[in-house]
Amino acid sequence: MNHGIPNRIRRVSAARRDMTALVGHKACLQPSWTYGALLDAVDDLAAGFLALGFRPGDRVGIASENLDAWIAADLALLSIGVVDVPRGGDASAAEIGACFTHAGCRSAIFEDAALYDRVKDALPPLDHVIVLRGEGRPGIPTLSELRERGRAARVAGGDAELAARYAAVADDDLATIIYTSGTSGNPKGVMLTHANIMHNMDAVPGILEFGPGLRYVSFLPTWHTFERTLEYIVLDSGMELHYSSKRTLKADIGRVSPHFLAGVPRVWEMFHQAVLGTIEKLPGWKKSLVGWALSGSRRFNDARRRATGTTVVGPGREAETGFGPKIAGFLACALTSLQEFLARRFVYRGLHAALGGNRPIIISGGGPLPPEVDAFFLDAGVPLLNGYGLTETAPVLSVRIPRHNVFGTIGPPLHATDIRIVDESGATLPAGRKGVILARGPQVMKGYWNNPAATAACLRDGWFDTGDLGMLTQKGSLVIVGRAKDTIVLRGGENVEPANIETALMASPLIADAMVVGHGRKALGVFVLPDWDVLKARGVALPDDPAARAEEAAARKAVKDEVVRIMAPSNGWRGFEQITKVALLAAPFSPEDGTLTATLKKKRNVIEERFAAAIDAMFDDA
Repeated sequence: MNHGIPNRIRRVSAARRDMTALVGHKACLQPSWTYGALLDAVDDLAAGFLALGFRPGDRVGIASENLDAWIAADLALLSIGVVDVPRGGDASAAEIGACFTHAGCRSAIFEDAALYDRVKDALPPLDHVIVLRGEGRPGIPTLSELRERGRAARVAGGDAELAARYAAVADDDLATIIYTSGTSGNPKGVMLTHANIMHNMDAVPGILEFGPGLRYVSFLPTWHTFERTLEYIVLDSGMELHYSSKRTLKADIGRVSPHFLAGVPRVWEMFHQAVLGTIEKLPGWKKSLVGWALSGSRRFNDARRRATGTTVVGPGREAETGFGPKIAGFLACALTSLQEFLARRFVYRGLHAALGGNRPIIISGGGPLPPEVDAFFLDAGVPLLNGYGLTETAPVLSVRIPRHNVFGTIGPPLHATDIRIVDESGATLPAGRKGVILARGPQVMKGYWNNPAATAACLRDGWFDTGDLGMLTQKGSLVIVGRAKDTIVLRGGENVEPANIETALMASPLIADAMVVGHGRKALGVFVLPDWDVLKARGVALPDDPAARAEEAAARKAVKDEVVRIMAPSNGWRGFEQITKVALLAAPFSPEDGTLTATLKKKRNVIEERFAAAIDAMFDDA
C-alpha cells in the first residue's frame, strides 16, 4: 500500500533531501528547491489546508499556469485525501466556472489575485479562495501565508493529525477530476484515482530510463494529464524538474541541456520547420547541396530501419530482419553514405545544439505526430518516442521503446495493459486489421464525474472505448489510423468538439451543412454546403454545374467571410477554434453514398477517408 501519490514520492525522496528537485522561472516562488525543501513545504501546506477545514473527498479547484507553487499545493491537497480540479489560467471565466461548479468545488486556488478577479463572477459560491503568488488581500491568503499557518499548527502538535491523514489515503481513492472539455458541449470530468496515475509511475520510468540527477524541462501545461503525470514520475525518480515556457523554451533548453523533453507534436514540428526555414535562406548552391544531402539521408535511414526491423512496411507488419534485408540495407546505405555525412555535418548538428547538446530522449504525445517530423528526428539520431493515451487513461497506454523504436507505430502497450481492436459489432480483429481501439488496465479511469450516461457509453466490462481507430502489428505494437468518435485533436494537443461549431455555422441562412476537419493538423478547416439560393439572392453569380459552383471564387469568398464572422473571438470562440480553411461541397452528404447513417448522422471517418485528398489540399499552406 502506497497511501497515494504524495506519500510514495515522500518516501522515495527522503534519501534525496539535498538533491535538486525543482528549478523555477521568474514567476515561481523561489529559484530552486531541494527535495527536502519541497517535502517540508508540502507538509506545511497540508497542515494549513487542514487548519482551513479541508477534508478527504472535498473538491478544490486550482487554476494556474506552471509554477513551483502549483505542484507544492497539488501534492499537499492529495496528501490529505482532497480531490483537486485543475484548469489552466488562460481558460475563459465561463470555462473555469463551469468546471468548478460541476465538480461541486467549495474552495479554489488561483495563480494570483488578477486571475481570481477575472473569473470570480462565473464561479460557484466559495468558502475559501487562495492565491499561489503575488499579493493577497483580506480573506484571500497567499500560499506562503497558508504555509505559515500550517507550520504553526505543526509546532503546536499538529504532526500527529497530519500523519494520520497521510496514512488514511488509499490508492483507490479519487485523486483528481480533470475536465476534457470546457463550455463547448457538456463538460466531462475524468475521475482519476491515485492508483490510476501510479500505474504510469510504475510502468513508464523503466521504458524511458529515468534516473536520479537527470534533467527534465517542463513547458506543457501542468494541469494536462500528460505533463502532470510526467512531473510525478520525474519527482518519483529523483530527477531535476526545470520549469520553462513557450517564450523562453529555446533559451532554457540551451541553458539546462536536458536529458528528457516531452511535448505535443506541434512543438517538434516547429523545431523541424525552424531547420527547414534556415535551409531555405541559404544561397542557391548551398541550398541545393543541403537538400540533396537530406534526401539521401532519408533514404539511408529508411534502409537502415528496414534492415533492423524498426519500421512498419505494411498493414500489421514490421520490416523483417535477416540476411536479405541487411544486404539490401547495406547497399542502400553505401550509396547514400556521403549524403548522410553531409546532412549530419550541416543540418543535424544544428538540431542537436538547439536541443541542448545532449540529444535528449523526446516523448511525443497528445496528438498525431506527422510522419515527416518523426522521421526527421530519428534520422538526426534524436531518440523520439511516440506515445499514445488519453486523459481517461492517466494518460499513457503505449509508448515506443528506445532499444526498439519502431517508426510508424506508437509502441507496445504498457505493462498490465491490454489492447483490443474491434469491428463495429464488437468482434476482436487480428493483427493488421483496423478497427476501434479498446483498452483495459490499472490506468483506466473510474468514470466521468456525475455523468453515468457518458461513463456507460465508453466503459463496458472494464474495457474503455478510446474512440480512436488503430491496428496491432504482428509483433504487438499499436498503430493509429484515425478517429472513430467526433472529437478532433489538433497537433498542439487541443481537443475540439466539432458538433458545436457545426451547429453555430449552420445557424446561418447561407450554410446548409458543415463538417469541421483538422484532426492531427495545426488548425481547423471546414467543408461547407452552401444554400445556393441564398448565395444567388446575395448577388453571387453561379454556374449551373454543381461542381463548377463549388469552385466559384465569389461563392468561396462569401462563405469564408461568413465562417470567419461566425467564429470570431468576440462570439466567444477560442483561438484554436478559429477557422480560416474553407472548402465548398458540390453535393450534400447522404445515406445513399455512405457518408450519413440511416438516421442522418455524419460518418466522419468515412467522409475523412473519402475526402482525404481534398483535406490535404485544404491544409497545403497551413
